[in-house]
Amino acid sequence: MTSIQIFIAGLLLVGSTWAKDVTIVVYAAYGSPHVVYLNGRVLEKEERKAPKKDDSLWRRLRRIASDLESDEVPSMRLTWKLGETGSTIRTNKEGLFEVSVEAPEGTLFSRLKAPEVSLESKDDRYLAEPTSVTPMIMARGDLAIISDIDDTVVRTDVTEGMLFFRQFVKNAAQLEPIAGVSTLYRSLNAKSMPV
Repeated sequence: MTSIQIFIAGLLLVGSTWAKDVTIVVYAAYGSPHVVYLNGRVLEKEERKAPKKDDSLWRRLRRIASDLESDEVPSMRLTWKLGETGSTIRTNKEGLFEVSVEAPEGTLFSRLKAPEVSLESKDDRYLAEPTSVTPMIMARGDLAIISDIDDTVVRTDVTEGMLFFRQFVKNAAQLEPIAGVSTLYRSLNAKSMPV
């Protein structure tokens, strides 16, 4: 073997052991006393600074562009676990995953204290911090609130043309919350009424 062949073989060996940093993002976790649903996505990890109130327009536009462009992780193996139940799933071609868990015989999720679903990577190609989430268990089926964000949770002036555009380029630190909405939603959640 020549020295170049040894060098290339070494690069291939080292490169095959490198794993990409990824992030497991849970979009929603909810359910009834009998079943819990969970969905999310696995994305390549990107380091970012937290938004600030004094971020320039240019910085905010770059962040928006970065948010719109993401690198999904297809076909990654994940394991999920809820109590004694669990299995391995795979992300689809867009990095999305879904889990549906039925309560074990004789058990109701609403009677468990803060049932937690944990997710972790079982794929040697990727490094991901394990994550867990407590699903919102709706004990009663009489009320659920589905809320928009625009002019309901934060002021966006969505019906005001150019005012709306100015809101669109604001970052999270610059948005103005509508007074009292977070208190209302928290009190509804505390009463097992998901929002």
